[in-house]
Amino acid sequence: DIRYGTAQELGRAQGLAIVELNGTSSESTSMYDPAKPVWWTYGLLYRHWKRVFAIGAARRREGARAMTVWELWEARRAHRKHRPGSDISD
Repeated sequence: DIRYGTAQELGRAQGLAIVELNGTSSESTSMYDPAKPVWWTYGLLYRHWKRVFAIGAARRREGARAMTVWELWEARRAHRKHRPGSDISD
């Protein structure tokens, strides 16, 4: 996600600030559109996670090894120990 002052600045790629980098666990903000029915939202989520699992399967075929539960726990613990900022914004 980016923040910009005016459409002209955006068109010139000036005055931009990165607000957020989204990863696989992020969701599309369009899923919160109150004009969309709930089945549409579930379909959006289903398609997203179908792609995520396809990427994981492709990575395994390439030889990537999945993290163990313990490795995941340790990575989370290390991140929380060294992250900047406050719990309020995370």
